[in-house]
Amino acid sequence: MQTKCYPASRLYQFGFELLKKMGIEAEQASLVSDVLFYASLGGHPGQGQGYSRLPRQWRRIQAGGFDLGARPDVIRQGNCWALLDGKNTLGP
Repeated sequence: MQTKCYPASRLYQFGFELLKKMGIEAEQASLVSDVLFYASLGGHPGQGQGYSRLPRQWRRIQAGGFDLGARPDVIRQGNCWALLDGKNTLGP
């Protein structure tokens, strides 16, 4: 298989648009795409990091495994830490 190279901005835009087509609101799609984008750039191919997670996340969305309308809450926090309730929403 031949490897193709694309500009990083195109990769980010692809991921962002794909997340929106999955039914994720633009604000949340942007946040998730940011994390997946940087994980893709810094990760190792085949280790389940970055955009390679999207097929698995799509299957979980189709099965009702995410609450796409939920937003995480901060339960407690300190000077350099926070305990979050992710409320079963989409995340990396």
